[in-house]
Amino acid sequence: MKKNAKKVICIVLAVILVFSLSTPSYAASKSAGLAFGPVKIGNLEVKVTNPHVGQVPGMGRVNHINLHISKTSNGKDIANFHIVKQKSGKRDCLYVYESVSKKVVIDKCYDDWKTGIKEVVKLASAVVDKALENANAIATVAIWAAIVVVIIDLLVPMDPIPVIPFSTDGELVEI
Repeated sequence: MKKNAKKVICIVLAVILVFSLSTPSYAASKSAGLAFGPVKIGNLEVKVTNPHVGQVPGMGRVNHINLHISKTSNGKDIANFHIVKQKSGKRDCLYVYESVSKKVVIDKCYDDWKTGIKEVVKLASAVVDKALENANAIATVAIWAAIVVVIIDLLVPMDPIPVIPFSTDGELVEI
């Protein structure tokens, strides 16, 4: 894949992650449920959970979202990112744990999200790398299409066909 195309995918995924993380903690759904997906992209399946309270290694039971990438042939996870956004004083903190590799990907606090965007771009790059190393040709092309749909859904106000619902009744539910 060309270097510029990879950069564009990384930036687009970073925007998706920032918008997903900006959902307030009180907006968790009645169950984890899915905010996006499952979307089958060639030989891969991608899904993002609604914000929910659950176990995140290294953090305990906290409000977070999950970004899952799995193979359609056997359902095996390629990556499962547990993404936690929280405040520490006036600083925004981001903690990301990837449960397939059992590694903390990001554990940092920022004065504002603008300074943290580089870390989110790195995370998006890791997501793209994981997906594309396991993707067939159809999946590679379709990843672009799925990303465009999600970005349009997130950025266009009053979207008549929302793909990612952000309205809930405001209850936090533990699973």
